[in-house]
Amino acid sequence: MRISSHIAITVLLAVQAQAAPTLADLWNGQAAWVKDTGSIGSSFGFHFVSILPHDQELWAYYIGLYTAADGRSKLTIARARGTDGINWTNDGMVLDVGRATPGTNGNLPAWDDRLTSFPGVWKDADTWYLVYEGAAEDASSPGDIGLATSTDGKHFVKHPNNPILRHYPSGWERANIGTPSLYKEKGIWYLFYHGYDANVCQIGVASGTSLTNLTKSAANPILPVTAGTAAWDTGTIGRRTAIAKEGGYYYFAFEGSTPQPYNLAKWSSGQARSTNLLSAWTKCPLNPMIPQTPGGMGNDGPELLRLGGTWYLYVRPPVGSGTQRFRLEAQHESPEPGKP
Repeated sequence: MRISSHIAITVLLAVQAQAAPTLADLWNGQAAWVKDTGSIGSSFGFHFVSILPHDQELWAYYIGLYTAADGRSKLTIARARGTDGINWTNDGMVLDVGRATPGTNGNLPAWDDRLTSFPGVWKDADTWYLVYEGAAEDASSPGDIGLATSTDGKHFVKHPNNPILRHYPSGWERANIGTPSLYKEKGIWYLFYHGYDANVCQIGVASGTSLTNLTKSAANPILPVTAGTAAWDTGTIGRRTAIAKEGGYYYFAFEGSTPQPYNLAKWSSGQARSTNLLSAWTKCPLNPMIPQTPGGMGNDGPELLRLGGTWYLYVRPPVGSGTQRFRLEAQHESPEPGKP
């Protein structure tokens, strides 16, 4: 009886000591994303999230939307708070579109009076840093990247020198840059963003000791679309999560699609990793990591979150509003690409 009890305790301790799957396991086909929830936060349009653990809570910044008095839609940034990653309390808007300012020849429109959204958040010491994509109602406004800061994570002030990162007028990002995310290591800021040339979206990075004085990587785009017409990411490699570091690798999840038109393309999310934040990013051979949509947006705008030792992936659902969540689970058989 003592032997049996000893064996049972040993087995129990072994199970408890077993580590949760890692992003490396996902890369090697030893783990897969399993759908964990239905729609989360659909009542307040909770999607395209950037999540930051703070004290005993999770703070999630997401795309806010309202219709102005003139009937125009405005995309802003809102915040929700929670503890378990599923149930969220909506705090409403924390950053609005820009407003016109007086000038010598009348009011001057703001560069971000139509779009101040697609948030990427980072907390450094006592300051919250929020980077976002901004664009104006003016049809010629391409979309660039702005910065706002806060001392409490709710009341943000835009930087006076916005936008802090502008698109190049030629090349791979000549039409637009946006959907930024932040990472900081050893005193260096890394701002990842998409670049759009009016044909395809790809990922680039800029870095520096100050967010207002960044240098774009000579290796840009660091993660290009796959050439040809058959791959899942020939049209878009866009919005990616903040960096997750495991072992000797940096990882992020990113959205991808087949060619335009984007509202008819097939969408999903994949994984990439690198030992060098500024170059040499490699796509996982098992991409896409979750199913593609049959046609139309969804399973995109990914965000990684490690909660209680378990990795979760938040994406927009293909149908309906809000956000859905996937959980990383171990598996014993390697999956076929795109079939978790």
